[in-house]
Amino acid sequence: VQILDAVNAPFEWDRQFGGLAGIEQGGEPMPQATLDSIRRTKLALKGPLTTPVGGGFRSVNVRLRETFGLYANVRPAKTLVSGGRYDDIDIVL
Repeated sequence: VQILDAVNAPFEWDRQFGGLAGIEQGGEPMPQATLDSIRRTKLALKGPLTTPVGGGFRSVNVRLRETFGLYANVRPAKTLVSGGRYDDIDIVL
């Protein structure tokens, strides 16, 4: 968010909460307002979401994947330091 703000990206932020932050805001791990915002805008910029180990509540990341049918995990990979086991790597997995 700070990077996009610094380059004057033309966004009107609709900040929503999930995970532990959702609970701390007086609600649940994945508030309906957050899901509604994602449906309405068809966009989400998501950072790490806390899921307590050993119980508490269901993983917010799993809920997001299931709710919106998100089953792709796109990861770019590029050689940063030459001279390793493989050079000239530039792929998207």
